[in-house]
Amino acid sequence: MKNYKILCIALLITVLFSCNHNVKQDADINKIKNLESTLYSDSTKSVKMSVANDLIMAYARFATAYPNDTLSAEYLFRAGELSRAVNMGRQAILYYDKITYSFPKYRKIAICYFLEGFVYENQMNDILNAKKYYNLFITKFPTHPLVKDAKVLIENLGKSPEELIKSFEEKQNKSKDSKPI
Repeated sequence: MKNYKILCIALLITVLFSCNHNVKQDADINKIKNLESTLYSDSTKSVKMSVANDLIMAYARFATAYPNDTLSAEYLFRAGELSRAVNMGRQAILYYDKITYSFPKYRKIAICYFLEGFVYENQMNDILNAKKYYNLFITKFPTHPLVKDAKVLIENLGKSPEELIKSFEEKQNKSKDSKPI
């Protein structure tokens, strides 16, 4: 009889903890939804930076608090995207890295590798790491639709706008010259 009471009490504590945990998780999700809905200024359609920072942190806190939840990878991705959008490249890379290491089966994993290369190239001006991540993307996902884009980006890494225009014009001239009359 004594063991039965202990078992009942343990079960009750487990149920109460689970309910409280779900209530907290639901509250965290609602907070994120509220921040998402207020991210953009109504009049200018520009990002409110204080809300962006709060939202990025809310995404990260959720992923830390609920690492096994399927929303965690998506929220980290959103944190990376928002960080990238507000020119916080280093932070975006940290979120993409977290996804690649912690959620290797995530449906947008290929995009994470591609975006790491993109952020290194365009926001951090780090050509070596950009090339590394573009090549990693190509190697890991050789049939992905963005592979052609990644190859072109690698080919043009470090070129000035003038060099890009000249290269593009040369390619156009070559294709015109090779067409039969």
